[in-house]
Amino acid sequence: MSNITTNIRMYKLEELGDCFLVTFSDDSKDYNVMIDCGSYWNRNDSPKKFKRIVKNIQETIGNNASLDLVVATHQHNDHMSGFMHAKNAFTSLGMEQVVLSWLDDETDPEAIAIAEEHGKVMNKLRHIKGIIDKKKGGFAETVKSSLSQLVDERTFKTDNSLTGQATQFLKSVGKQPIKYLSPGDILDLPGYDKDKVRIHVLGPPKDSKSLKSKNPRKKESFHTRLHDLSIAIDDIKEVLDTGHADKHFPFNKKYRQYPHKKDKNDKVFSHQSTKTIFKEYIDKKYDWKRIDHDWLSSVNRFALHLNGYTNNTSLVLAFELVQSGKILLFVGDAQAGNWRSWETVPWKDDNKKMNLEEMMGKTVFYKVGHHGSHNATIKPTLDLMTHKDLVAFIPVDKRDPNISSRKIPWKMPAKNLYKELKKKTKGRIARMDEGKIKYSSNNWPRGSVKEHELYVEYKIKE
Repeated sequence: MSNITTNIRMYKLEELGDCFLVTFSDDSKDYNVMIDCGSYWNRNDSPKKFKRIVKNIQETIGNNASLDLVVATHQHNDHMSGFMHAKNAFTSLGMEQVVLSWLDDETDPEAIAIAEEHGKVMNKLRHIKGIIDKKKGGFAETVKSSLSQLVDERTFKTDNSLTGQATQFLKSVGKQPIKYLSPGDILDLPGYDKDKVRIHVLGPPKDSKSLKSKNPRKKESFHTRLHDLSIAIDDIKEVLDTGHADKHFPFNKKYRQYPHKKDKNDKVFSHQSTKTIFKEYIDKKYDWKRIDHDWLSSVNRFALHLNGYTNNTSLVLAFELVQSGKILLFVGDAQAGNWRSWETVPWKDDNKKMNLEEMMGKTVFYKVGHHGSHNATIKPTLDLMTHKDLVAFIPVDKRDPNISSRKIPWKMPAKNLYKELKKKTKGRIARMDEGKIKYSSNNWPRGSVKEHELYVEYKIKE
């Protein structure tokens, strides 16, 4: 059996997003795998950026070659939008085989139920967005910003969202019938020689006990949580639709005062001290003190929760280089519940399965989950990654407005996680924004890293 050389290329997106090209090469052929292609923001220059990436891929694999395998981990903009921004270019490039998660299977009853529940919540949030878009000033502006970034998730429809369109595009573009992967599946690379590279599917889990939790210490059922979100959003929707909020306020009506409703017969309102308070309260220069719209902050939380659940539905793949036993781990944006489920994956081939400790111990490449957020890499599993050659790639860019410009910036990568990754990898970390991280003694194998204006690439030799 000939040795395999693996090149892992992370494209630089100049914002948050994932776009990876993995090439397995032996004496007979190259096999090219694309894992995700998307960025967070949909800007005017997004099509140009992704077309340039596709052009680079074509130049790399050869003019007459196509992608052998394409993987889309989950329905989020920063993992799938590129397939639509450069749709024609991808069509010309060609895809032999596309694989998606079991959650994208339109014939799977559980996947259908989850998609329908997501759809209900999303439609309600869009309705709320339509009302809030008409409001001006105050906290409404913050809510508008959050809701403006809502996307369709877990949808089976071809609609106006890039993720919905991208999912349907990927289902139709492959030369071979689409494959949906479930935890426990073990397969050779489709169309590649057997027993050279195997794919072990770790997630997303089939059981709701694992799908339920996006945070390391959170304990809630996936379906129940969506149902609770739906009910809570109904209350907000009712208030905005009717203007009647009596049942939602903690105080009886007689204890309330409304600055915009002046009742001369109201003894409380007519009192001079109350008039002074109201005058200051409605003064524009004191807008920052007002709490009239603070209750709308719950809409932001609902949107964030929904995004978290979609992250937790990520397709998680461990690529095994069979001869050496080395593992390349791609986790999408999988969060805590997904990670925990790996301990009990129902492997379907007893002769090829590995337990979690063995698999993590053989991991030499880790694509860090969710751009290095605090809840997308759990400590017990990271502790199992003990291989002396471990390398971590983090698809993060500090220029992204979510990191650089937000009032409360996203902490990516999370400080303590980053510190632990440095220790685990002996400094062998690469980022989209900084390329190969340079430390005084980083132990990168000579010639293993290639840095280009479009990407950073790491080579593994068996």
